[in-house]
Amino acid sequence: MKNNQAFILFALTLLQGCLYVSAEAKNPLQAESSKLVSTQFHSGNSYGKRAKKPSNIIIHHCGGILSHEKMKEIFCDQSTKRSATYGIDQEGKIAEFVEESRGAWTSGSRKEDMNAVTIEVSNNENGNDWKVSDKSFESLVNLCTDICLRNQIQELKLGENLLIHSMLNEETECPGKYLTDKMPELERRVNQNLLEGKDSVKKEYKKFLNASGDNFNGCWMPVFSG
Repeated sequence: MKNNQAFILFALTLLQGCLYVSAEAKNPLQAESSKLVSTQFHSGNSYGKRAKKPSNIIIHHCGGILSHEKMKEIFCDQSTKRSATYGIDQEGKIAEFVEESRGAWTSGSRKEDMNAVTIEVSNNENGNDWKVSDKSFESLVNLCTDICLRNQIQELKLGENLLIHSMLNEETECPGKYLTDKMPELERRVNQNLLEGKDSVKKEYKKFLNASGDNFNGCWMPVFSG
């Protein structure tokens, strides 16, 4: 009977999308920043607080080889009317410019930006296919996975909740040919990570049952940190 109660709680937790619980966060469902961030700049270029958690991710490229300091000059200058939730440099390091709880000025659409986490990725070449480095792309995969886990996004679907700038504005080619062609891979790899995350929760649950035996007190909560 007690094990059945444990399973019901486990199933409800999965249905609620509670796959990511940080021991450091008092309320993990209200997390505003990725733990993958190495630098925070706090740009004021935003639409303000969201009414609900973001449900989409929009990918952009910087249109050049930009360091975090260069991104800061652009995204923290109000006259540019530009910002992003996150920026990834060509070394794969991630900076936060606008908290996830706020909509950044990125895609030229208040509606879209208020529903999305926006990511600007530095190129490692100017022009041509606007390539990005392998390190940048790996960080993009990890960051998108982390965003999904913390915001209870169960699956990414290209063209639905995984978007690129050119899908929203036909006058731009952003994020360039290279990243545009890599979007199916991004979708596939992030979704694979999310499935592996669910497997990790199931393993955690089994470990819990084995350790608790008949002493289950109804307080189990899954912990998945990546």
